[in-house]
Amino acid sequence: MAPAFVVVARGIDPVVALVRSSVVLSVGIPYAVVSLISATSDRSIMGSLVNRRITNVMAIIIATNVMVMNTVLPLLTVTG
Repeated sequence: MAPAFVVVARGIDPVVALVRSSVVLSVGIPYAVVSLISATSDRSIMGSLVNRRITNVMAIIIATNVMVMNTVLPLLTVTG
């Protein structure tokens, strides 16, 4: 709650603050996704529950798209 009070007290537009905080938080998503794909693709970790090849291919395509969007989003947010 304290950060919200600081935003309001400083006169910052709450919508702009929310968008900017979401952009900052979204930067960490690719790290978690890549780690998850890596762990679920490793037979020594997952055993018989390891991902199939098609699952890995789709996950890599989706992760790549997320990383591209997370590169473009901050640029668009900064440049307007």
